[in-house]
Amino acid sequence: MNSGLVHQILLQPADLLFFRDGRPMTAGLPGPGAAWPLPHVINAALHAALPRGFGNQPAVGRSHPPVRRVDGKRVLDTDKKKRHFTDFWSVGPFPALVADKKGRPLSPPHWLFPRPLDIQEKGNVTVTSRPACLPRERDRDLNWPDFSSLPALLSYAVANQRPPEKEAAAEPWISASAFEHYLGNGEVVSDSGHFCSHTDFCDAEPQIGIALDSTAQTTAEHEFYSAHYLRLHDRARLGLLAGNSPAGGDALVELFPSSTPATILVGGQQRLCHAERTDVTGHPLPLPRGLSGFAPDADGKCRVKWVLLTPALWPRIADEDAEGNRVFTKDGRPVILHPGGWLPNWIAAEETNLKGETVPPGGVLLLDGPGKDKARRKRLTPGKRIAARLVAALVPKPVVVTGWALGDASDDPDRPAGAKSTHLAVSAGAVYYFETEGPRAAEDAKALACALNWHGDSDGTAIRNRRSTLCGEKGFGLGVCSEWTFHA
Repeated sequence: MNSGLVHQILLQPADLLFFRDGRPMTAGLPGPGAAWPLPHVINAALHAALPRGFGNQPAVGRSHPPVRRVDGKRVLDTDKKKRHFTDFWSVGPFPALVADKKGRPLSPPHWLFPRPLDIQEKGNVTVTSRPACLPRERDRDLNWPDFSSLPALLSYAVANQRPPEKEAAAEPWISASAFEHYLGNGEVVSDSGHFCSHTDFCDAEPQIGIALDSTAQTTAEHEFYSAHYLRLHDRARLGLLAGNSPAGGDALVELFPSSTPATILVGGQQRLCHAERTDVTGHPLPLPRGLSGFAPDADGKCRVKWVLLTPALWPRIADEDAEGNRVFTKDGRPVILHPGGWLPNWIAAEETNLKGETVPPGGVLLLDGPGKDKARRKRLTPGKRIAARLVAALVPKPVVVTGWALGDASDDPDRPAGAKSTHLAVSAGAVYYFETEGPRAAEDAKALACALNWHGDSDGTAIRNRRSTLCGEKGFGLGVCSEWTFHA
Protein backbone atom coordinates (compact mmCIF):
# COMPACT_ATOMS: atom_id res chain seq x y z
CA MET A 1 0.00 0.00 0.00
CA ASN A 2 1.35 3.41 -0.99
CA SER A 3 0.98 6.64 0.92
CA GLY A 4 2.70 9.96 0.67
CA LEU A 5 4.06 11.71 -2.38
CA VAL A 6 3.24 10.60 -5.93
CA HIS A 7 4.87 11.93 -9.09
CA GLN A 8 4.28 11.47 -12.80
CA ILE A 9 7.56 11.29 -14.71
CA LEU A 10 7.80 11.48 -18.50
CA LEU A 11 11.13 10.36 -19.97
CA GLN A 12 12.15 11.59 -23.42
CA PRO A 13 15.16 9.72 -24.87
CA ALA A 14 17.98 11.86 -26.23
CA ASP A 15 19.08 8.97 -28.43
CA LEU A 16 18.34 5.31 -29.10
CA LEU A 17 17.45 3.08 -26.16
CA PHE A 18 18.60 -0.49 -25.58
CA PHE A 19 16.59 -2.97 -23.51
CA ARG A 20 17.91 -6.47 -24.11
CA ASP A 21 16.78 -9.74 -22.56
CA GLY A 22 18.89 -12.74 -21.53
CA ARG A 23 19.51 -14.05 -25.04
CA PRO A 24 23.13 -13.91 -26.30
CA MET A 25 24.31 -11.47 -28.94
CA THR A 26 26.54 -13.42 -31.29
CA ALA A 27 26.96 -13.93 -35.03
CA GLY A 28 23.65 -14.95 -36.51
CA LEU A 29 21.75 -13.99 -33.33
CA PRO A 30 20.80 -10.31 -33.47
CA GLY A 31 20.45 -8.79 -30.02
CA PRO A 32 16.75 -8.11 -29.34
CA GLY A 33 17.15 -4.76 -27.58
CA ALA A 34 14.14 -2.92 -29.01
CA ALA A 35 11.54 -4.46 -26.70
CA TRP A 36 9.41 -2.24 -24.50
CA PRO A 37 11.21 -2.06 -21.11
CA LEU A 38 9.96 -4.09 -18.15
CA PRO A 39 9.17 -2.28 -14.87
CA HIS A 40 12.32 -3.37 -13.03
CA VAL A 41 14.57 -1.75 -15.66
CA ILE A 42 13.25 1.78 -15.08
CA ASN A 43 13.07 1.17 -11.33
CA ALA A 44 16.76 0.23 -11.32
CA ALA A 45 17.63 3.40 -13.25
CA LEU A 46 15.81 5.54 -10.69
CA HIS A 47 17.43 3.67 -7.79
CA ALA A 48 20.86 4.29 -9.31
CA ALA A 49 20.10 8.00 -9.73
CA LEU A 50 18.38 8.66 -6.38
CA PRO A 51 21.55 9.03 -4.25
CA ARG A 52 22.61 12.10 -6.19
CA GLY A 53 19.29 13.75 -5.31
CA PHE A 54 20.67 14.34 -1.82
CA GLY A 55 24.15 15.31 -2.97
CA ASN A 56 26.66 15.10 -0.11
CA GLN A 57 23.95 15.17 2.54
CA PRO A 58 22.96 11.97 4.32
CA ALA A 59 19.71 10.35 3.25
CA VAL A 60 16.72 10.86 5.53
CA GLY A 61 13.82 8.74 6.67
CA ARG A 62 13.99 4.97 6.52
CA SER A 63 16.94 5.00 4.14
CA HIS A 64 19.88 2.79 4.94
CA PRO A 65 23.57 2.88 4.00
CA PRO A 66 24.79 -0.16 2.06
CA VAL A 67 26.26 -3.15 3.88
CA ARG A 68 29.78 -4.44 3.27
CA ARG A 69 31.41 -7.55 4.70
CA VAL A 70 34.62 -7.42 6.72
CA ASP A 71 36.09 -10.78 7.76
CA GLY A 72 32.71 -12.41 7.25
CA LYS A 73 30.84 -9.89 9.39
CA ARG A 74 28.16 -7.49 8.19
CA VAL A 75 29.28 -3.87 8.71
CA LEU A 76 27.37 -0.71 7.80
CA ASP A 77 29.44 1.19 5.27
CA THR A 78 28.79 4.76 6.45
CA ASP A 79 31.69 6.18 4.46
CA LYS A 80 29.99 5.69 1.12
CA LYS A 81 27.62 8.37 -0.19
CA LYS A 82 25.39 5.81 -1.88
CA ARG A 83 22.14 5.13 -0.05
CA HIS A 84 19.42 2.52 -0.41
CA PHE A 85 15.95 4.11 -0.44
CA THR A 86 13.71 1.40 0.94
CA ASP A 87 10.49 3.43 0.75
CA PHE A 88 10.83 4.19 -2.95
CA TRP A 89 8.43 2.62 -5.50
CA SER A 90 7.62 3.01 -9.18
CA VAL A 91 5.02 1.86 -11.71
CA GLY A 92 5.58 1.68 -15.46
CA PRO A 93 6.77 2.58 -17.97
CA PHE A 94 3.76 2.87 -20.25
CA PRO A 95 3.73 4.68 -23.60
CA ALA A 96 2.62 8.27 -23.06
CA LEU A 97 1.72 10.28 -26.17
CA VAL A 98 2.13 14.07 -25.86
CA ALA A 99 0.92 14.78 -29.42
CA ASP A 100 -1.33 13.12 -31.98
CA LYS A 101 -0.17 11.82 -35.36
CA LYS A 102 -0.52 15.30 -36.86
CA GLY A 103 1.69 16.85 -34.18
CA ARG A 104 -1.11 18.56 -32.27
CA PRO A 105 -0.38 18.63 -28.49
CA LEU A 106 -2.34 16.31 -26.20
CA SER A 107 -3.04 17.64 -22.72
CA PRO A 108 -2.94 15.70 -20.51
CA PRO A 109 -0.70 13.08 -22.16
CA HIS A 110 -2.48 10.12 -23.76
CA TRP A 111 -1.33 7.03 -21.81
CA LEU A 112 -1.50 3.59 -23.45
CA PHE A 113 -1.81 0.16 -21.80
CA PRO A 114 -1.37 -3.45 -22.93
CA ARG A 115 -4.48 -4.84 -24.61
CA PRO A 116 -6.24 -7.54 -22.55
CA LEU A 117 -5.87 -10.97 -24.10
CA ASP A 118 -9.62 -11.59 -24.36
CA ILE A 119 -10.22 -8.75 -26.86
CA GLN A 120 -8.80 -9.32 -30.34
CA GLU A 121 -10.95 -7.23 -32.69
CA LYS A 122 -9.07 -4.45 -34.42
CA GLY A 123 -10.20 -0.92 -33.54
CA ASN A 124 -12.61 -1.82 -30.71
CA VAL A 125 -12.80 -3.41 -27.26
CA THR A 126 -15.38 -6.11 -27.90
CA VAL A 127 -14.73 -9.20 -25.76
CA THR A 128 -14.05 -12.09 -28.13
CA SER A 129 -12.87 -14.80 -25.69
CA ARG A 130 -15.02 -16.09 -22.83
CA PRO A 131 -15.06 -19.09 -20.48
CA ALA A 132 -17.15 -21.95 -21.86
CA CYS A 133 -19.09 -24.64 -19.98
CA LEU A 134 -17.33 -27.98 -20.12
CA PRO A 135 -18.89 -31.02 -21.78
CA ARG A 136 -19.41 -32.74 -18.44
CA GLU A 137 -22.15 -30.22 -17.63
CA ARG A 138 -24.10 -31.35 -20.71
CA ASP A 139 -23.31 -35.08 -20.65
CA ARG A 140 -22.86 -36.82 -17.31
CA ASP A 141 -21.18 -39.78 -19.00
CA LEU A 142 -18.30 -37.62 -20.22
CA ASN A 143 -15.36 -37.19 -17.86
CA TRP A 144 -13.70 -33.97 -19.00
CA PRO A 145 -10.35 -34.34 -17.16
CA ASP A 146 -9.73 -37.66 -18.95
CA PHE A 147 -9.27 -35.98 -22.34
CA SER A 148 -8.39 -32.39 -21.43
CA SER A 149 -5.05 -30.73 -20.72
CA LEU A 150 -6.80 -28.10 -18.60
CA PRO A 151 -5.29 -27.88 -15.07
CA ALA A 152 -7.42 -29.84 -12.62
CA LEU A 153 -8.15 -26.84 -10.41
CA LEU A 154 -9.87 -24.97 -13.28
CA SER A 155 -13.53 -25.52 -14.15
CA TYR A 156 -13.86 -23.85 -17.55
CA ALA A 157 -11.84 -23.50 -20.72
CA VAL A 158 -11.67 -20.10 -22.44
CA ALA A 159 -13.05 -20.19 -25.98
CA ASN A 160 -12.48 -17.66 -28.75
CA GLN A 161 -15.55 -16.52 -30.71
CA ARG A 162 -13.46 -15.28 -33.65
CA PRO A 163 -12.60 -17.54 -36.63
CA PRO A 164 -9.05 -18.94 -36.66
CA GLU A 165 -6.40 -16.59 -38.04
CA LYS A 166 -2.69 -16.83 -38.56
CA GLU A 167 -1.96 -13.42 -37.08
CA ALA A 168 -3.96 -11.45 -34.51
CA ALA A 169 -5.13 -8.23 -36.13
CA ALA A 170 -5.73 -6.30 -32.91
CA GLU A 171 -3.45 -3.47 -31.83
CA PRO A 172 -1.30 -4.31 -28.78
CA TRP A 173 -1.92 -0.96 -26.98
CA ILE A 174 -5.16 0.77 -25.97
CA SER A 175 -5.88 4.00 -24.10
CA ALA A 176 -7.13 4.33 -20.52
CA SER A 177 -10.55 5.43 -21.84
CA ALA A 178 -10.81 2.38 -24.09
CA PHE A 179 -9.66 0.17 -21.22
CA GLU A 180 -12.33 1.53 -18.88
CA HIS A 181 -14.95 1.12 -21.60
CA TYR A 182 -13.86 -2.52 -21.87
CA LEU A 183 -14.14 -2.87 -18.09
CA GLY A 184 -17.67 -1.48 -18.18
CA ASN A 185 -17.18 1.99 -16.77
CA GLY A 186 -19.25 3.52 -19.55
CA GLU A 187 -16.73 5.78 -21.29
CA VAL A 188 -17.23 5.84 -25.06
CA VAL A 189 -14.41 4.98 -27.46
CA SER A 190 -14.87 7.63 -30.12
CA ASP A 191 -11.88 7.47 -32.49
CA SER A 192 -9.02 5.27 -33.66
CA GLY A 193 -6.52 7.26 -31.58
CA HIS A 194 -7.39 5.02 -28.65
CA PHE A 195 -5.71 2.03 -30.36
CA CYS A 196 -2.02 1.88 -31.27
CA SER A 197 0.55 -0.50 -32.68
CA HIS A 198 4.24 -0.35 -31.76
CA THR A 199 5.09 1.40 -35.03
CA ASP A 200 2.70 4.24 -34.16
CA PHE A 201 5.10 5.59 -31.54
CA CYS A 202 8.44 3.75 -31.86
CA ASP A 203 10.73 1.91 -34.29
CA ALA A 204 13.27 -0.88 -34.03
CA GLU A 205 16.58 0.28 -35.51
CA PRO A 206 19.34 -2.28 -36.30
CA GLN A 207 23.00 -1.43 -35.75
CA ILE A 208 26.33 -3.26 -35.97
CA GLY A 209 28.75 -3.30 -33.03
CA ILE A 210 32.14 -4.73 -32.07
CA ALA A 211 32.32 -7.24 -29.23
CA LEU A 212 34.37 -6.44 -26.12
CA ASP A 213 36.93 -8.61 -24.38
CA SER A 214 35.76 -8.51 -20.73
CA THR A 215 39.20 -9.49 -19.44
CA ALA A 216 41.32 -6.96 -21.32
CA GLN A 217 38.54 -4.37 -21.54
CA THR A 218 39.32 -3.90 -25.24
CA THR A 219 37.54 -4.69 -28.49
CA ALA A 220 37.63 -8.35 -29.51
CA GLU A 221 39.32 -9.01 -32.82
CA HIS A 222 37.09 -10.15 -35.71
CA GLU A 223 33.99 -10.32 -33.49
CA PHE A 224 30.98 -8.31 -34.56
CA TYR A 225 27.34 -8.42 -33.55
CA SER A 226 24.01 -7.04 -34.71
CA ALA A 227 21.57 -5.44 -32.26
CA HIS A 228 18.18 -3.77 -32.47
CA TYR A 229 17.66 -0.47 -30.66
CA LEU A 230 14.44 1.29 -29.65
CA ARG A 231 13.81 4.72 -31.17
CA LEU A 232 10.82 6.59 -29.75
CA HIS A 233 9.02 9.06 -31.98
CA ASP A 234 9.06 12.73 -30.98
CA ARG A 235 5.45 12.51 -29.80
CA ALA A 236 6.07 9.59 -27.40
CA ARG A 237 7.48 9.38 -23.88
CA LEU A 238 8.16 6.69 -21.31
CA GLY A 239 5.47 7.42 -18.73
CA LEU A 240 5.80 6.23 -15.15
CA LEU A 241 4.56 6.94 -11.64
CA ALA A 242 6.92 7.01 -8.69
CA GLY A 243 7.05 8.12 -5.08
CA ASN A 244 8.18 7.46 -1.55
CA SER A 245 6.77 7.81 1.95
CA PRO A 246 6.70 11.25 3.63
CA ALA A 247 9.17 10.02 6.25
CA GLY A 248 11.79 9.43 3.56
CA GLY A 249 11.83 12.99 2.26
CA ASP A 250 11.01 13.73 -1.36
CA ALA A 251 14.19 12.66 -3.11
CA LEU A 252 12.45 12.74 -6.49
CA VAL A 253 11.93 16.50 -6.20
CA GLU A 254 15.65 16.90 -5.59
CA LEU A 255 16.48 14.50 -8.42
CA PHE A 256 14.12 16.09 -10.95
CA PRO A 257 13.71 19.78 -9.99
CA SER A 258 11.08 21.63 -12.00
CA SER A 259 13.26 24.73 -12.30
CA THR A 260 16.12 23.14 -14.24
CA PRO A 261 16.29 20.44 -16.95
CA ALA A 262 16.87 16.98 -15.47
CA THR A 263 18.39 13.87 -17.03
CA ILE A 264 18.70 10.20 -16.15
CA LEU A 265 20.59 7.21 -17.59
CA VAL A 266 18.26 4.36 -18.60
CA GLY A 267 18.67 0.79 -19.83
CA GLY A 268 21.62 -0.98 -21.39
CA GLN A 269 24.57 1.08 -22.57
CA GLN A 270 23.40 3.86 -20.20
CA ARG A 271 21.41 5.94 -22.66
CA LEU A 272 20.43 9.49 -21.70
CA CYS A 273 16.79 10.56 -21.15
CA HIS A 274 15.36 13.95 -20.28
CA ALA A 275 12.87 13.83 -17.39
CA GLU A 276 9.78 15.94 -16.83
CA ARG A 277 8.24 15.54 -13.36
CA THR A 278 4.72 16.52 -12.29
CA ASP A 279 3.35 16.23 -8.74
CA VAL A 280 0.09 14.23 -8.87
CA THR A 281 -0.35 13.66 -5.14
CA GLY A 282 -4.05 13.60 -4.30
CA HIS A 283 -5.14 13.52 -7.96
CA PRO A 284 -6.55 10.51 -9.87
CA LEU A 285 -3.67 8.59 -11.42
CA PRO A 286 -3.69 8.08 -15.22
CA LEU A 287 -4.38 4.35 -14.90
CA PRO A 288 -7.67 2.60 -15.79
CA ARG A 289 -9.81 1.83 -12.75
CA GLY A 290 -11.68 -1.42 -12.24
CA LEU A 291 -15.18 -2.18 -11.04
CA SER A 292 -15.98 -2.72 -7.37
CA GLY A 293 -19.68 -3.68 -7.28
CA PHE A 294 -21.10 -6.98 -8.57
CA ALA A 295 -24.62 -8.39 -8.65
CA PRO A 296 -25.42 -12.14 -8.49
CA ASP A 297 -26.79 -13.77 -11.66
CA ALA A 298 -29.68 -16.23 -11.95
CA ASP A 299 -27.49 -18.97 -10.45
CA GLY A 300 -26.74 -16.84 -7.38
CA LYS A 301 -23.09 -16.41 -8.41
CA CYS A 302 -20.96 -13.33 -8.95
CA ARG A 303 -18.29 -13.58 -11.64
CA VAL A 304 -15.17 -11.38 -11.31
CA LYS A 305 -12.52 -10.99 -13.99
CA TRP A 306 -9.02 -9.71 -13.15
CA VAL A 307 -6.79 -8.30 -15.92
CA LEU A 308 -3.07 -7.58 -15.45
CA LEU A 309 -1.89 -4.08 -16.36
CA THR A 310 1.73 -4.99 -15.61
CA PRO A 311 3.60 -8.33 -15.52
CA ALA A 312 3.50 -10.44 -12.34
CA LEU A 313 6.04 -12.80 -10.76
CA TRP A 314 4.80 -15.84 -8.84
CA PRO A 315 7.75 -18.09 -7.90
CA ARG A 316 7.67 -21.75 -7.01
CA ILE A 317 7.46 -22.25 -3.24
CA ALA A 318 9.28 -25.38 -2.08
CA ASP A 319 8.17 -27.41 0.92
CA GLU A 320 11.66 -28.92 1.40
CA ASP A 321 15.15 -27.47 1.50
CA ALA A 322 18.15 -28.64 -0.54
CA GLU A 323 18.83 -31.47 1.95
CA GLY A 324 15.26 -32.76 1.77
CA ASN A 325 14.22 -31.45 5.18
CA ARG A 326 10.70 -30.12 5.72
CA VAL A 327 10.42 -26.32 5.72
CA PHE A 328 8.29 -24.53 8.34
CA THR A 329 6.97 -20.99 8.67
CA LYS A 330 7.88 -18.73 11.59
CA ASP A 331 4.65 -19.87 13.25
CA GLY A 332 5.81 -23.50 13.13
CA ARG A 333 3.39 -24.54 10.37
CA PRO A 334 4.71 -26.63 7.44
CA VAL A 335 5.19 -24.71 4.20
CA ILE A 336 2.82 -25.90 1.47
CA LEU A 337 4.28 -26.68 -1.94
CA HIS A 338 3.11 -24.25 -4.64
CA PRO A 339 4.07 -24.45 -8.34
CA GLY A 340 3.92 -20.68 -8.98
CA GLY A 341 4.47 -19.77 -12.64
CA TRP A 342 1.09 -18.89 -14.17
CA LEU A 343 -0.75 -19.60 -10.90
CA PRO A 344 -0.71 -16.79 -8.29
CA ASN A 345 0.79 -17.79 -4.94
CA TRP A 346 -2.36 -16.51 -3.23
CA ILE A 347 -4.46 -19.21 -4.90
CA ALA A 348 -4.47 -22.75 -3.48
CA ALA A 349 -2.87 -25.19 -5.92
CA GLU A 350 -4.39 -28.15 -4.05
CA GLU A 351 -6.66 -28.71 -1.08
CA THR A 352 -5.19 -26.59 1.73
CA ASN A 353 -5.88 -26.16 5.42
CA LEU A 354 -5.80 -22.45 6.27
CA LYS A 355 -6.15 -21.80 9.99
CA GLY A 356 -8.65 -24.61 10.43
CA GLU A 357 -10.55 -23.91 7.19
CA THR A 358 -10.35 -26.37 4.30
CA VAL A 359 -9.70 -24.43 1.08
CA PRO A 360 -10.43 -26.33 -2.17
CA PRO A 361 -8.05 -26.24 -5.17
CA GLY A 362 -8.35 -22.84 -6.84
CA GLY A 363 -9.60 -21.19 -3.65
CA VAL A 364 -8.43 -17.61 -2.99
CA LEU A 365 -6.19 -17.29 0.09
CA LEU A 366 -6.43 -13.49 0.40
CA LEU A 367 -8.09 -11.83 3.40
CA ASP A 368 -10.70 -9.08 3.38
CA GLY A 369 -8.79 -7.20 6.08
CA PRO A 370 -5.44 -7.07 7.89
CA GLY A 371 -3.60 -10.22 8.88
CA LYS A 372 -3.38 -11.38 12.47
CA ASP A 373 -0.05 -9.68 13.24
CA LYS A 374 -0.94 -6.37 11.60
CA ALA A 375 -4.35 -6.35 13.26
CA ARG A 376 -2.70 -6.83 16.64
CA ARG A 377 -0.23 -4.00 16.02
CA LYS A 378 -2.90 -1.57 14.84
CA ARG A 379 -5.63 -2.87 17.20
CA LEU A 380 -7.93 -3.83 14.34
CA THR A 381 -10.15 -6.81 13.64
CA PRO A 382 -8.30 -9.50 11.66
CA GLY A 383 -9.60 -10.14 8.15
CA LYS A 384 -11.34 -13.30 6.99
CA ARG A 385 -10.56 -15.33 3.90
CA ILE A 386 -12.37 -14.14 0.78
CA ALA A 387 -14.66 -16.99 -0.30
CA ALA A 388 -13.85 -16.93 -4.02
CA ARG A 389 -12.43 -19.50 -6.42
CA LEU A 390 -10.39 -19.32 -9.63
CA VAL A 391 -12.34 -21.13 -12.38
CA ALA A 392 -10.58 -20.16 -15.63
CA ALA A 393 -7.50 -18.34 -16.91
CA LEU A 394 -6.24 -16.90 -20.18
CA VAL A 395 -2.45 -16.61 -19.91
CA PRO A 396 -0.04 -15.81 -22.80
CA LYS A 397 3.57 -16.92 -23.13
CA PRO A 398 5.79 -15.88 -20.21
CA VAL A 399 8.12 -12.90 -20.21
CA VAL A 400 11.77 -13.48 -19.28
CA VAL A 401 12.92 -11.22 -16.41
CA THR A 402 16.67 -11.18 -15.91
CA GLY A 403 19.61 -8.79 -15.69
CA TRP A 404 23.33 -8.37 -15.22
CA ALA A 405 25.23 -7.11 -12.16
CA LEU A 406 28.49 -5.26 -12.83
CA GLY A 407 29.87 -5.39 -9.28
CA ASP A 408 33.39 -4.64 -8.07
CA ALA A 409 35.85 -5.91 -5.46
CA SER A 410 34.12 -4.08 -2.58
CA ASP A 411 30.68 -5.53 -3.24
CA ASP A 412 28.96 -8.09 -1.07
CA PRO A 413 30.42 -11.55 -1.98
CA ASP A 414 26.93 -13.02 -1.69
CA ARG A 415 25.91 -10.87 -4.67
CA PRO A 416 28.75 -11.28 -7.20
CA ALA A 417 29.00 -9.72 -10.62
CA GLY A 418 27.43 -11.58 -13.51
CA ALA A 419 24.02 -12.75 -14.63
CA LYS A 420 21.16 -12.32 -12.17
CA SER A 421 18.50 -14.93 -11.48
CA THR A 422 16.13 -15.55 -14.37
CA HIS A 423 12.38 -15.51 -13.72
CA LEU A 424 9.43 -16.21 -15.99
CA ALA A 425 6.74 -13.58 -15.45
CA VAL A 426 3.10 -13.64 -16.48
CA SER A 427 2.84 -10.87 -19.06
CA ALA A 428 0.47 -7.92 -18.94
CA GLY A 429 -2.91 -8.60 -20.53
CA ALA A 430 -3.39 -11.98 -18.83
CA VAL A 431 -6.96 -12.59 -17.61
CA TYR A 432 -8.06 -14.57 -14.52
CA TYR A 433 -11.70 -15.53 -13.91
CA PHE A 434 -13.21 -15.98 -10.42
CA GLU A 435 -16.59 -17.00 -9.00
CA THR A 436 -18.26 -16.33 -5.67
CA GLU A 437 -21.49 -17.98 -4.55
CA GLY A 438 -23.83 -18.32 -1.61
CA PRO A 439 -25.71 -15.71 0.42
CA ARG A 440 -22.58 -13.50 0.61
CA ALA A 441 -21.69 -13.76 -3.08
CA ALA A 442 -21.94 -9.99 -3.70
CA GLU A 443 -19.99 -9.11 -0.53
CA ASP A 444 -17.25 -11.63 -1.37
CA ALA A 445 -17.03 -10.35 -4.95
CA LYS A 446 -16.65 -6.78 -3.70
CA ALA A 447 -13.99 -7.86 -1.21
CA LEU A 448 -12.13 -9.73 -3.97
CA ALA A 449 -12.22 -6.69 -6.27
CA CYS A 450 -11.00 -4.50 -3.39
CA ALA A 451 -8.06 -6.87 -2.91
CA LEU A 452 -7.19 -7.16 -6.62
CA ASN A 453 -7.81 -3.66 -8.04
CA TRP A 454 -4.62 -1.59 -7.92
CA HIS A 455 -6.63 1.24 -6.30
CA GLY A 456 -8.47 -1.01 -3.81
CA ASP A 457 -11.64 0.74 -2.67
CA SER A 458 -10.16 4.23 -3.13
CA ASP A 459 -10.92 6.85 -5.77
CA GLY A 460 -7.75 6.09 -7.73
CA THR A 461 -5.40 8.62 -6.12
CA ALA A 462 -3.08 5.98 -4.64
CA ILE A 463 -1.79 2.53 -5.52
CA ARG A 464 -3.08 0.15 -2.86
CA ASN A 465 -2.46 -3.36 -4.24
CA ARG A 466 0.28 -5.13 -6.15
CA ARG A 467 -0.48 -8.82 -6.38
CA SER A 468 2.94 -9.95 -7.57
CA THR A 469 4.84 -12.03 -5.01
CA LEU A 470 8.16 -10.57 -6.20
CA CYS A 471 9.09 -7.02 -7.28
CA GLY A 472 5.79 -5.39 -6.32
CA GLU A 473 7.59 -2.16 -5.38
CA LYS A 474 9.07 -2.15 -8.90
CA GLY A 475 5.64 -2.06 -10.50
CA PHE A 476 4.84 -5.74 -11.02
CA GLY A 477 1.38 -7.18 -10.34
CA LEU A 478 -1.02 -4.25 -10.94
CA GLY A 479 -4.45 -5.26 -12.22
CA VAL A 480 -8.09 -4.20 -12.58
CA CYS A 481 -11.38 -6.07 -12.18
CA SER A 482 -14.52 -6.43 -14.25
CA GLU A 483 -17.43 -8.83 -14.73
CA TRP A 484 -17.49 -11.77 -17.14
CA THR A 485 -20.14 -13.93 -18.79
CA PHE A 486 -20.07 -17.38 -20.41
CA HIS A 487 -19.44 -18.05 -24.07
CA ALA A 488 -22.77 -18.09 -25.90
